[in-house]
Amino acid sequence: MTDHNEIPEAIVKLKIDALAKRQFEEILRLVEEAKKRFISGEYQPAESSLLAIPSLHSSIIEACEHILEEGLFDKKKEDVGAEKEEYRPGNYL
Repeated sequence: MTDHNEIPEAIVKLKIDALAKRQFEEILRLVEEAKKRFISGEYQPAESSLLAIPSLHSSIIEACEHILEEGLFDKKKEDVGAEKEEYRPGNYL
């Protein structure tokens, strides 16, 4: 018998994707805000904007880890180029 309290994997992934998308948008907004503040000489407010980024970054990393651990990703897309161990931007993450 199926547990009706379980959320289907596709819905879980959509929710994770939507949250991560909002967090990426917020990171971009914070960077732009910090840049404007820095350019205008508002160094402490610029620093404040930048200090908000690590928590968003951590949350996005956790979402990626959850998707990978639970196998909620499109394996065909993920495997493209996986056979090559060459440098690709973002590998440092």
